Amino acid sequence: MEYTKGIWKIHKEVLNSPQPEYIYGGPDNTHICDFRKLNPNLIDEVLEQQQANACLIAAAPDLLTALETMSLIYQDSLIDGKSCNCQRCLDANEKAQATIAKAKKFKN
Repeated sequence: MEYTKGIWKIHKEVLNSPQPEYIYGGPDNTHICDFRKLNPNLIDEVLEQQQANACLIAAAPDLLTALETMSLIYQDSLIDGKSCNCQRCLDANEKAQATIAKAKKFKN
């Protein structure tokens, strides 16, 4: 199973409303995530967290692409002998690979 490719956006029913309604994206504007079932009378702290979650979800495809690109560049530079081979860099690349795998694997 693959995620919806393309740019993901936050939709708000009321233009200046602080509450995100849902996330949509891809070439067909596919519905990705719905926030409308949450309580519309949220306290400010919860509403701020909901906004932050919506921003992170909307950025997910771009973050995954950037991480994949950075990891490939690092691996290519290791092969060419032009990259840092310290434990910190190796650990960071290992974490990047695990995160990429987590993003691409669906578990029930």
